[in-house]
Amino acid sequence: MDNQQRAHSYAGRTSPAAENLEKSSLPPATQPSSVIAGYRLLKALGSGTMGEVWKVADSRGNLYAAKILRSKLAIKPGIAQRFRMEKDLVTRVRHQNVVEVYDLVQTPEYMAIIMEYTDGGDLGELLKKRGTLLPLDAIYYCMGIAAGLSPIHHAGIVHRDLKPSNILLKRQGGYLVPKIADFGLARWIDPRYEIQTTKRSGTPYYMAPEMIEGRGVSSKTDIYSLGVILYELLCGITPFRGSVGGELKHQFYGNN
Repeated sequence: MDNQQRAHSYAGRTSPAAENLEKSSLPPATQPSSVIAGYRLLKALGSGTMGEVWKVADSRGNLYAAKILRSKLAIKPGIAQRFRMEKDLVTRVRHQNVVEVYDLVQTPEYMAIIMEYTDGGDLGELLKKRGTLLPLDAIYYCMGIAAGLSPIHHAGIVHRDLKPSNILLKRQGGYLVPKIADFGLARWIDPRYEIQTTKRSGTPYYMAPEMIEGRGVSSKTDIYSLGVILYELLCGITPFRGSVGGELKHQFYGNN
């Protein structure tokens, strides 16, 4: 059996640490009967500056995750357009290692992306619980992420914000399957060329040098972030740390 087969056979199996991921979720919804566009809110899964993610169910009891844009942001044309773009980007990609998006719903007060529900937490939570992963486990998860990036890049998309917390885990058999999620910063590109941007967007520790400097990005930008993830899974820390303005650049390039 070669290394790749061993990684598939042994890594990613549900461990005691992974079994406890659900216990770290937010408390149950205080208004379980609340409904948005026909989807019943069951449980708050997380929140951020743009909105919240909820576990929801349709009228038939099918479970989904809903990324709900905050009401005060949903009425702003630019932000709403960006939210729609995220949905359009992800619906172009169908792969077992990419979270599937099903619909975009809108009410007078809310916008929500309805997507695949995953029940295993995320890679960041798993790493926090374990500290570091065994090499075969790290290889298994990064192979899954790389497999998901392939159709993303083929579709002319750069994710631009790959990090452990954006890799959701779904229980499937005895394994936790990694799935790339959160395309809020993703952009269309022609895969043959780089796109130019002067705006720094992303999480500094996982950003490629060209993003730190505000230069062009390409599919290589995501590959760099994947390398950082692999390093962190093995070592428990990212290779570079510091502020975007100075310290990270110094670590990238030394004294040159």
